[in-house]
Amino acid sequence: MAKRFRKPPKRSILIFLLILGLLLSFFLSSQPKVTQAPVVKPVIAGLKEGATEIVSKRTENAKVFDNQNGTQTHIVHGGPIHYKDGDNNWQEINTNIQPSSANDAGFEMTKSMYKAWFKKTFDTQGIVKIEKEGNSISVSPGDLNWTNDNGLKQLISTPQPVKGEAKETEITYKNAYGEGLDFIYQTYGIKLEKRLIIPDFKVLPKPNEEILNGKNPSIELNLSFETDAAVQIYIDGKLWNQKTVKTQNKIEFKKDGKLLWYFAPPEAWDKVENRVAGSVILNSNKDNKYTLSVLFPLSWLATSQGVVTIDPTNYYASTTDGEISGYDPTYATARSTSIAFNSDPASTKVGQKTGFSVLRMFLEFNTAGITDTDAVAQVNLYLRTYRDNSTTDFDIRVHDYAWTSPLASTTQETDYDGALASTYDGLFANSSAYQAGYMASANLKTDWVSKTGITQYVLLSAEDVSNSQPTDDEYVMFYTADGGNTDFNPYLAITTITPSVALTGTVTTANEADIVAGGKTIILTVTNDTWVTAGATFDAQRQNIINGIDSAQAEATGWDAEVKAKIPVTDVVRTSDTVVTITLSAEAAYNITANETITATVPATALTIAAARVASPTFTVTYIANTAPSAPTTLYVNESASGAQSGENNPVAVGDSTPVFLAVYADADTGDIANKYEVIVYSDSGCTSLVWDSGSAGTAMTNCTQGNRCGNIDFAGTALPFDGKKYYWKIKYWDDGLAEGTYSDCTANFTVLGPSDQMRHGNYFFNKKTEGVFSW
Repeated sequence: MAKRFRKPPKRSILIFLLILGLLLSFFLSSQPKVTQAPVVKPVIAGLKEGATEIVSKRTENAKVFDNQNGTQTHIVHGGPIHYKDGDNNWQEINTNIQPSSANDAGFEMTKSMYKAWFKKTFDTQGIVKIEKEGNSISVSPGDLNWTNDNGLKQLISTPQPVKGEAKETEITYKNAYGEGLDFIYQTYGIKLEKRLIIPDFKVLPKPNEEILNGKNPSIELNLSFETDAAVQIYIDGKLWNQKTVKTQNKIEFKKDGKLLWYFAPPEAWDKVENRVAGSVILNSNKDNKYTLSVLFPLSWLATSQGVVTIDPTNYYASTTDGEISGYDPTYATARSTSIAFNSDPASTKVGQKTGFSVLRMFLEFNTAGITDTDAVAQVNLYLRTYRDNSTTDFDIRVHDYAWTSPLASTTQETDYDGALASTYDGLFANSSAYQAGYMASANLKTDWVSKTGITQYVLLSAEDVSNSQPTDDEYVMFYTADGGNTDFNPYLAITTITPSVALTGTVTTANEADIVAGGKTIILTVTNDTWVTAGATFDAQRQNIINGIDSAQAEATGWDAEVKAKIPVTDVVRTSDTVVTITLSAEAAYNITANETITATVPATALTIAAARVASPTFTVTYIANTAPSAPTTLYVNESASGAQSGENNPVAVGDSTPVFLAVYADADTGDIANKYEVIVYSDSGCTSLVWDSGSAGTAMTNCTQGNRCGNIDFAGTALPFDGKKYYWKIKYWDDGLAEGTYSDCTANFTVLGPSDQMRHGNYFFNKKTEGVFSW
C-alpha cells in the first residue's frame, strides 16, 4: 500500500531542482503579487560608440546598427531575440511576467515567441495555457510518486492550492508539493522551464520495499495536457500512433508538418553538475487530452549532491547550436569516434578531458539579413562564458565548417570527423583569458559569412587539432542559444560597408555637340572596393563596363546606338586600383531629339567584391534644340557646263535651256548639315506664274555645311526657250535634323539668251555677251 506524504522538516539549505518541461495553461481573474525589476538594456559588446539601431532592418535573430561612419554592424544571434507583434512588426523579446487581465489568469508573458497565461493558484485543473501562432496547449500538474517498472506507485504528494508570486521572469508556487517543495515556472525567449524544488533527498518519504525491490525504481512527476485538434505529436521524428510509449527522445508538436514546439529529452543534474537522462511515458486519453510522466532513477537521486534539476523543458523556437563528443579509454579512438550529440544544451563544452573525452562545439547563425551588395569588413564571434574547467591552458580555435543542421544521430559521426578536418578560421581565445561575461574572438574571415543564408562554425581545442593527449581536464563551457536567455546568446558582430562608385569627368556637363565632337571623359571611382586585377583580368571586363553605360531613352541615333555600341575597349583605362577613365571618341552620327539620361552600372565581374554597383550620379547629355535653316544667301545661276559655283547673281543671256542653281547654306546651328533642297522658278516678278518646282518634300543633295556654297541643282523642268525672257526663283534647304528652312526672297532672277544676243557661224551659235567673236 502506498504511504501518504510525510511533512518534511524545514531546512535552510540548497534546493533540489526538478525541472519538468512542458507547456501549460490556466486563468484566474484576481491580481497576484508581481515584483518587477526595471528592465536594463545590456550593453552590446562589439558595437561602435555612437551606433544607433536601424529598427526597420530587424529580423527574428538580428539587429542592425548605423555606426555613423559609413558602416553598419549586424548583431546576429544564434537564436531569436525578436517576436512579431499584432501589427507584424519585430519587437524585442521581454519575458518579464506581468499581472494578467485575461479571464482566469493571474499572470501572463506575451512578448516572446510564444504567449503564456498562468493561474494565480496552483491546482490540478490547469495551471498554464500557452499559445503560438494561434495554436495552444494547456497543462495541469499531477501527483508526485515513487514508482518502478512493475507498475507499482507510492504517493509522495499531490498538488497543493498555493498562491503564486512572480518576480521578473519567474513564478514561484511555494510549498506546491508540500512544505519546502516549491514549484517554479521560468520564462525564456524560446522556452518555458519548470522546476520542482526539493531541499534535500532526505526530506522525501522513503520508498517502501515494493518500490525498491521492483525494476528501475524512480521518482515520477505526472501531469496532463490538452492540445488543439489540428496539432499532431511526433516522437523521434515519427508520427505517434497514440499508444502508450516510453521514450528519451524529443516529443514534437507539429501542424501541417511545421514544428510548433517540442518537449526536450528530460535531464537531471545536481549541484556539482552530475547529470542523468530521464525518461518520459506518454499516454493518450482521447479527444486531444494526454498524460505525461517524467521519471528519473532513484539510484541517481540517492547519490546526488545538493541541488538537482530535472528538466523536460518545452521549446517554442528552434535553435541549432550544440555539441558532439567522443569518449574512449584510447585517446585516438575518442578523437576519431563520436559517442553522443546534444542539440538542446543550455551550455556546451569545448576541449578535452582525461579518460578520454573530446568535446566539439557547433554554432549556426542566420546571416541572410545582410544586404548582398554590401562588403563584410569585420567579423567577430561573441560567446557568454559559463564555466572554466581547464587546469591546463589551451587555445580555443574557430573553424569554418558547413555541418549538417540540426545535429542528428544519423550525421553525428560525419559532423564529428568533419569538424576536426575543417578549415581554421581564427583564434577565439586562450583559456587563460577566460572570464565572466562575454568573450570575443579575434577577427574572423570575412568571406566565410553567407549574405544569403546560414553561417556555421565549429569550436575545437588546439590540443584536439594537434592530436595532443590530455593529462588533465582542459575544457571550458559557454552558453548556447538553447539556454533561452537572449542576453546570453552566442552572436556574431559583423561590420559591413556599402561600396560605391562615383561618376565624374567632363561628360557630366556634356551636350549633344560635345558627344559628336568627342573627347569627353567618364571617370569611375570606386570606394570601399577595388577593380579586378590589372592586366588580362581587367581587360576581359572592359566591354562589360562599356555595356553598363546605358541610356534611359531609346533614340535611334542616340547614346546606345551611336556611342555605347562604338566605344572601343581600348578607350577603357584602369588608371589605379580604384579609378577607371573612359575617353569618348567623336561620334558624328549622334543625334537626339531630347535630353538623354545615362546611367553607369559597373558589373559585378569588374569588381573585387562581386556585386554590381550603380555609379552616382547619372549624367545627362543635353539636347540642343534644332533651329531650322535660315534663308539661303548668294544665289547663283549658270550654265551646266560651267557650273553654278562660277555663276553670277541675276545673270543675263544664260545660254542654257536647263541652267544650274546654288546658294550659300545659312543655319544658326553651326554643326548642322544641309541635305535636301527645294527650288521654285517663276515667269513673273510677283512669283505667281510657276515654271518649275523641284518638290515640296525636298530633294536629296550632297551634304553641305553651314556658310558654304552647296552643289549644283539642275533645272529639271521643260527646257527654256532662248527668247531673252527673265525668270525669278527662290530656294530653301533642310538640315540633317529634318528641319525645313526658310525660302530666300523671290527677287533673284536670270535672263536666258535672246535672238539679239546670238550670232550664227555655220551650224554654231555664239553668245555675244559671254563669248568673244573675232573677224579677220
